[in-house]
Amino acid sequence: MLGIPYFIIYFEDNMGIQQTLKEQGIDFTIYKIKSFTRISIINKAVKLVIDLIYAARLVNRLSPVQAMVCVVESNRLEYALISILNRKNINTIVLQWAQTMPGGNGYYSNRSSKKGLVAMAWNYLKGFMSWLVKKTLRIKYAGTYGTGDAKFFAVMGEYYMAMFCEQGVSADKLVLTGHPEHDYLYKLSLKTKSPEFKRTTLEGFGLDGTMPLWIVAREAVVYFKLVPEEKDKQDICTVLEILSRYHPDVQIVLKLHPRDVLGYYEFVKEKFPHVIIIHECDLYKLIAVCDLYISQISSTMMWAITLDKSVISYDFNNQQGWHYFRNREGIIKVDTPEILAEKVKDIAENGLSNKVYQQYQAAKKRYMVLDGKACERISELVMQDGR
Repeated sequence: MLGIPYFIIYFEDNMGIQQTLKEQGIDFTIYKIKSFTRISIINKAVKLVIDLIYAARLVNRLSPVQAMVCVVESNRLEYALISILNRKNINTIVLQWAQTMPGGNGYYSNRSSKKGLVAMAWNYLKGFMSWLVKKTLRIKYAGTYGTGDAKFFAVMGEYYMAMFCEQGVSADKLVLTGHPEHDYLYKLSLKTKSPEFKRTTLEGFGLDGTMPLWIVAREAVVYFKLVPEEKDKQDICTVLEILSRYHPDVQIVLKLHPRDVLGYYEFVKEKFPHVIIIHECDLYKLIAVCDLYISQISSTMMWAITLDKSVISYDFNNQQGWHYFRNREGIIKVDTPEILAEKVKDIAENGLSNKVYQQYQAAKKRYMVLDGKACERISELVMQDGR
């Protein structure tokens, strides 16, 4: 019999998840990640010791543990928990949590950009210390999340099976399950065929149920300081000005990133009072009832592809390091305001073309398993014996 689930949350401000868990009566704890010093090696060593102590106490407190599903294996705590549970022959599973970029370390690279002999020596020392810690504590760090010592690694699509194999994941660990997120998208895709669903959903967001909806989805541009603030605001105004040419026949929503601060967008309220700003909502549902989805480089563009929406990715700043998702099948890529205006005009007049629709079907097959049964397959993994 499957035991009672228990969640570990890393971000204290994630109130939505906390509320959902409370409503369902599921226990959870908030594990705060602190920094102790600016010296990286010492900081990592102290954190690792704390993680190991916490992990051992947690396992003892929750005993008997039947299985552990790790959604994000990019934190040391997961490595500690997985190592401890493996020694107890407990089933451990890593669940791919997002559309992942290929590379040595997933989304974020630890390699220093500094050059010279001193930098080379420092990087060598850090590499040696990391190797020593792994050897001593019998912890196998991941090249990207999911390639540690977990018994299974549940991935969301065929593309990722090949990608993680190339990154060193053992083929016998990889299981093509699909993702719970895509189960929800699959159910939404069936509902979107009903005009009544679109009308009532739009009205549920306080929008006009009879008008087309265009969404501009924000990236964490401000949070990560990807571009200077003034340039960022200029880019937003450029996009909204182009879209506003179709107002009032089209309603426009600016969907903020979860890390955004609402006060930053006062300039939008002043210059574009007709644009509806939404910070938090069920973005899946919002996409399900839109007619055009515009973002810079967000993986949420894959959600829009799943729901057969016209998708435009714009980048006026040549951010090459963030171009991974925008190069996927069917996504319309624009790098200048002039091209954006041209593409928006074409979509406004002609909608989603048959060619792009076919590309979407190919993308779905490649990047995900979209049949509504991912949760079922992951549950089967959980029930397997860890030995």
